[in-house]
Amino acid sequence: MDNYQNNPGVPPINPDQTQMGGQTYGQPYGQQYDQQSYQQYQQQGFPNFTGQGNSGSLFVTDYGRSHLKSIAGWTKFLSIVMLIMIILGIVLFLVAAINVSDLMSSRTFGYGYDYRGATETIFRVVFVFYIVILAIFLLPTIWALSSASKLKKAALYGGPQDLEDGLRLWKNVCVFFGVLTIIYLAFFALAIIAAIAGA
Repeated sequence: MDNYQNNPGVPPINPDQTQMGGQTYGQPYGQQYDQQSYQQYQQQGFPNFTGQGNSGSLFVTDYGRSHLKSIAGWTKFLSIVMLIMIILGIVLFLVAAINVSDLMSSRTFGYGYDYRGATETIFRVVFVFYIVILAIFLLPTIWALSSASKLKKAALYGGPQDLEDGLRLWKNVCVFFGVLTIIYLAFFALAIIAAIAGA
């Protein structure tokens, strides 16, 4: 249900039903504008989520709200898929780490010395390492899922706090992967330098 009547600063869900200054507030989702009507819509300075309509203030058009809703839907889908994959990965690596001895056949190498114990330890360390990495990726996945929920509510009901929280959570996701990319590039550059120095 639209909350425009309770908060005049919030654009309505069906803006064609609301009059402002003798003109309709805009168009409902799914209805296409021609170029002229869209330019007129931009020039009218309708209120944004905070009720500010002054020149230079941020306001969200119907197009923007539909994009927010689409972003929220795809973000929710991707985050759910990623969450399922992470949980499955953690379970598989945990089972592998517990039953590593059963996954390896008993054999001797070299001069008859049994290296199986050392190899099991190495494999367990590797499995635990991957479990930790996957667990770290749970954080941005939860952020993305929460961001999708907030952005969808902002798109439907025009809540300024929902919009702010959704964008903040999505910013956290971007910062996480941005820092991760910087770390990866730094290690990649060090590997190239080490390879050149060792050549």
